[in-house]
Amino acid sequence: MVIGGISIKGRSHEKNQDSFICEQVKDSYLIAVSDGLGSKILSEEGSAALTFAARAVFIGREGLVLDANDLKQFVAEVHSRRLTSLEVQNFPVEDCCCTCLIFLLLPEKIFAARLGDGFI
Repeated sequence: MVIGGISIKGRSHEKNQDSFICEQVKDSYLIAVSDGLGSKILSEEGSAALTFAARAVFIGREGLVLDANDLKQFVAEVHSRRLTSLEVQNFPVEDCCCTCLIFLLLPEKIFAARLGDGFI
């Protein structure tokens, strides 16, 4: 399977506030797409922190997500890791708002989750 993506800065934006990541572990895949909230001055930092957190949790679990309860724990770990990352970098969380959509393509299941107010 070939996975990838592209992000283009919007015409009305000074900088690109989007972030995405694609990762494979064994026969499982993660695709995380995050859209920064344009009215926040560090939304691109929040967006990047969220996708990198999803990648770190996915790799740490070796892609393993078993059921819906495990998916909830996965998303909670991603959120927690994002907050820690922003805290370490001294970025105020309220200036780093974004939405993230997470897709896990596993051998026998597909999971989708979101953080923020976006749609799947």
